[in-house]
Amino acid sequence: MKIKEGDVLFVEKNMTFFSTVFIFKKNICNDRNEMYAGFVDGKFVRIGGIINGFPRHATEPEKQQLFDALKKRGKRWNAEEKQVEDIKPKRWRAKENGHYWHLDSQLNASRDTEHGVKWDDMRYISGNYFISDDDAESAAEKIKELLKQINP
Repeated sequence: MKIKEGDVLFVEKNMTFFSTVFIFKKNICNDRNEMYAGFVDGKFVRIGGIINGFPRHATEPEKQQLFDALKKRGKRWNAEEKQVEDIKPKRWRAKENGHYWHLDSQLNASRDTEHGVKWDDMRYISGNYFISDDDAESAAEKIKELLKQINP
């Protein structure tokens, strides 16, 4: 069995070790392997560390358990970069006919309705799109402070 960096492996539970599905980094010696991340005993995620035992390649369901557990912790495996990464949260956007807040040209918070039109898209793309008036007003204060620094 050829094992390479980034392979998802599984170590069976025995008297000394917990069963663990993990992403292989490198072999240290015999039954000691360094891992990028592992799902230990079906209970908790470990990022990095050493795993003891003689592994085999993980089955698809075992791999999915690891990836699901990582996702619950806000993490994901980037196989190309060979690293565990934070999942970037998707920005909020109002549903069709839902309300959102934006800043007008005087930096006042203004409520609008999402219709999926050009103006909605432009506000969303530029970051001038907020879930609440408090968030919009907070952004306005930060922008005003920045403008004072640029134009004292």
